[in-house]
Amino acid sequence: MHYAANLAHGRSDMIATGWDIQESQGPSWETMIGNITMHIRSLNFGYLMDFNQLGIKYFNEYATFIDAHTEQLEKADGTTQTITAEKIVIAVGGRPTYPEIPGAREFGITSDDLFSLRKPPGKALVVGASYVALESAGFLSALGFDARVKIICFTGRSSLNRTEEPLQRREGHEVLAHRC
Repeated sequence: MHYAANLAHGRSDMIATGWDIQESQGPSWETMIGNITMHIRSLNFGYLMDFNQLGIKYFNEYATFIDAHTEQLEKADGTTQTITAEKIVIAVGGRPTYPEIPGAREFGITSDDLFSLRKPPGKALVVGASYVALESAGFLSALGFDARVKIICFTGRSSLNRTEEPLQRREGHEVLAHRC
C-alpha cells in the first residue's frame, strides 16, 4: 500500500508534466489487495528459502529458555520439543491487539486486517500513535480516503477523556489528540 500511496502522490506531478490522467482516479482495491498479498507471500517464501540455503533452522513456535543454549519450543497444538544451539536468534515479531474497550472487536479492525479487506475501507479513524498507525492513515489518505488519527493518552488504568483538539492537518488527514 505504501507503493500505491507513493504513486497516488505522483498524480499531480504527472498531470503537470502532460500526462492525461484523472487526479481523482483511484486504484482497484481488489487488485491492489491481491497483489499485496502475493508480494508478502513471496517475501516470506524467499526468507524461508534463504534460511534453508544458509542452514538456519526456523521455528514458528513459542519458546522458553531453559539455559543459555537450550530452549523448549511449544507448537500451537501444545506439543513441545527441546532444542540446543550455540547461538539462538529471537525474533518475536508482533501482532496488533484490540484494546479492552466496548465495541473494539465489533466495530474495529486491526492494521493487519486492513490489508485483507475485500472492499475499500471508506472513511477511517485510525486509533493510535505508533508508526504503523500513522503510516496507515498516511497511505489511506493518499489513496483518497478520509483518514483521521485518534491519539488517546493512557495513564495507567484508564484513558483521559478530554476535549479533542486538532493536532495536525497534513496531506488531507487530521490528527486528533486528548490533552494529557
